[in-house]
Amino acid sequence: MQCAMVIYLNDYKAFFDDYGLRFCLDELARHLDGGKAHVLIADGYDLIPAKVVDSYRNVGVLISDVSELNRTIFADNPHLSKIKPLTEYLQICFVRHLILERYFASESTLSFDADLVWRYNPYELAKIWTGGSFVLDGSPCLTFAKNGEWFRSYREGLKRWCSDPAFGEEFIDASLGRTGVQHDQDLLQHLNATGQIDQDFKSIRAAPEAAKFCLFANPLAPGHGLPSKKRTDVVF
Repeated sequence: MQCAMVIYLNDYKAFFDDYGLRFCLDELARHLDGGKAHVLIADGYDLIPAKVVDSYRNVGVLISDVSELNRTIFADNPHLSKIKPLTEYLQICFVRHLILERYFASESTLSFDADLVWRYNPYELAKIWTGGSFVLDGSPCLTFAKNGEWFRSYREGLKRWCSDPAFGEEFIDASLGRTGVQHDQDLLQHLNATGQIDQDFKSIRAAPEAAKFCLFANPLAPGHGLPSKKRTDVVF
C-alpha cells in the first residue's frame, strides 16, 4: 500500500508557511515510524528549495515532481478540456486520482488532503480497513482505494461527466448549496449514489479497533465520526 497526497504550488512561502503545509508534513513524518509517504507535486515543484526536498526525504516524506505526468494525462484524455477553465485547485482535485493511478500503477493507495494533520501512523490506521474502497463519508479528504478497479471506476466516471453535459446534473449537495457536479467530491458522491463506484461505508468503522478513532470528514460535525457508544480512548 502507498500513502500519498497530490498538490500544486504557486507560492512556496504561502503554501508551506502561511497555509500550514510544512506543519502538516512535519506531523506526517513524525508518525510514519520508518515508513514512506509521497507528496506528488502536479505543478510548482521548481519553487521548492532542493534542501527542503532533501530534508523531508531523510524523514520518509518523498516530494516528487509529477508535472510531466499531469500534462501527459491531459494530453491523453482530450475530454479533460472541460476542466481546463476551472481554477488550478479544482483541476488538481479532479485529476489527482488519475495521477495516483498511473504513478502507483493502480496499487492500493491511501490518499489524503494536504491539510490533514496526522496524529497516528497512516499505515497502522489502514490495517483496520479490511473491506472495500471508500472515500471518508463521501469526502476525498481521505480516500482508501483498495485496487485498480476503484481507480478505473473513477476514471470512467470522470470521462462520462466531461463528455455528457447531462451526466450528474441531478446531483444536489444541500449542505453546501451545490447543484450539479462541481468538484471531485460531488462526482464521487454521484458515482456512489448511482452504483458506479465502490464505496464501502461499513469498512470505515466496522473493525473493533476503529472504536478508538473519531473518523469524520467535516470538522464542524465530529459527532458523525462517533457512531459507537462503546468507543474508548478516542484519538482526535
